[in-house]
Amino acid sequence: MVPMGVAGVPGINLGERVNIVSDELIASGDPAEIEELRAVVNGLRSVIAGAPAEDPERALCLHDLGYLLSVLACRTGDIGMLRESILVDRDALAAAGDLPEDHRMHLSARINHRYALALLFECTDDTGDLTELTRADRAMIAAVASDNPNRAELLCLSWSDLAQLAGRVDETELVNEVAEIARQAVAALALDDPDRPAALADLVDTLLAVFERSGDADLLAEAVRIGRDGVRPLPGDDPVHSLFPGLTWHAIEPAEQCRI
Repeated sequence: MVPMGVAGVPGINLGERVNIVSDELIASGDPAEIEELRAVVNGLRSVIAGAPAEDPERALCLHDLGYLLSVLACRTGDIGMLRESILVDRDALAAAGDLPEDHRMHLSARINHRYALALLFECTDDTGDLTELTRADRAMIAAVASDNPNRAELLCLSWSDLAQLAGRVDETELVNEVAEIARQAVAALALDDPDRPAALADLVDTLLAVFERSGDADLLAEAVRIGRDGVRPLPGDDPVHSLFPGLTWHAIEPAEQCRI
């Protein structure tokens, strides 16, 4: 539900920002509720315009405005609004500099920024936008604590983005970065995580792709070892086996050649 005063713009209380919009409203595609979301966005714009720069709640309102703009852009297909959300996210990150280092907004704002940039790249398929997305990925990962339960998921998102960029530009350093973040993503998954076998298979695939570009035999040997270890603890009829053999056996022959 929207607090009293939001629709009329001037009355919103900065302290009520957390409960501005319900999850149901954000997820809805109902035209009337989208208009209600527009009213909330306009209310936040007005509040931010009138808030003193030093007000600590201003950063939090910028954070919410950026997120809601990206949600609204996704619902309406308005790419101009999506670009606005990215600018607001940057303002939120700048304003967050005055918040305590352990404040949850530092990571949350970076996740929002990455989300909006990912939506923009989906719309444009532009390598420049993808490059900006990977910069946001790096900043997001740097803000994730090692014990954060969402660390593996965020690393996998970054892995995917970096791999896409590496497929478009010829940069050895970037290719090596893809391999390293792939390792980190798999390491962050619990041993009993149901997604781990597929992630291991993707890591093998990534290491083979990097080997093909770099010629580093150590990467090839690593891919073979991970492929073998990935299926060893599984029953023989486990469907996960189908993820590995083609990749692993594809790697074994070149690996043997590298040792000659």
